[in-house]
Amino acid sequence: MERLFFITFLFISPNVNCQNNELENFTNQVLEQVLPKGDSYYNILDKSFILTNNDYELQNHEKIELLRFDSEFPLNLMTNLPKNKEIINWTDFKISKAKYISKKECRSILRNEKPGNKVYYGISTPIFSNNKDYGAITISTHYLKKSEDVTYVLRFEQNRWKVKFHYIVGGAITSIYH
Repeated sequence: MERLFFITFLFISPNVNCQNNELENFTNQVLEQVLPKGDSYYNILDKSFILTNNDYELQNHEKIELLRFDSEFPLNLMTNLPKNKEIINWTDFKISKAKYISKKECRSILRNEKPGNKVYYGISTPIFSNNKDYGAITISTHYLKKSEDVTYVLRFEQNRWKVKFHYIVGGAITSIYH
């Protein structure tokens, strides 16, 4: 019985570690492309947040624009989210320049930080296409009196994740940028 447990553990462990490494690489590559380059560190919420289908809802003209931009783009990436998404504890990952903060610490961070660092970021649990060629993640930037959510869609090309487009959802207005 112990052998069976040990053998099962040996097969499961590398798979979990591999998934964590892939997620860590994905997140680091996204943040490297989208966060300000000059900051020495980033205040990042220690836990991810989960998005729903409504958060990714696109109008028909936006879907047409996406397909015109990238004919292989899997629209179901944005419209059929997996049901079993889990909250990620980002402190389990090595994210470059991350200074992890809890939700409780957010207000004091914004009040007490140096003027240039009066911001913190929330990172969603990413989603991936079935073939793992595309990924999407939302970065929520929180300032003292406002916040902004930007969803980035990336494609895995030449052994790197590259931002293909992003969109900002604000009220009823969705803007897509290539």
